[in-house]
Amino acid sequence: HGDKCRRIEISVGVGYDSDPEQVLELLTNAALNNPDILTNPEPNAVFMGFGENSLNFELRAWTTIADQWRRVYSAVAVDVHKALKEAKIRIPFPQRDLHLKTVEKNIFEEIIKKES
Repeated sequence: HGDKCRRIEISVGVGYDSDPEQVLELLTNAALNNPDILTNPEPNAVFMGFGENSLNFELRAWTTIADQWRRVYSAVAVDVHKALKEAKIRIPFPQRDLHLKTVEKNIFEEIIKKES
């Protein structure tokens, strides 16, 4: 508990049309550009796999500001978002299509009568 280092892990999913190598570079640079992130060990971005809606990555970095690691996490996460946005890399979100079919009026009335 006397160790002042803390590892930060930031997970991010990007669109399937993204270049994984570019994403890895952007994530790593976002961490390296933050003065509170250690360069030894250096930040490490990894491709975690193919998700349902995205290519999934994780950025792992260390900070010596263990008592304020959430502030450092937040700053790096904001920089990650900014870098992805500037590179026009989409961060997808789940979408669902709902298809409604038309029901004939008399069938609808029969259903209402049965439930009454």
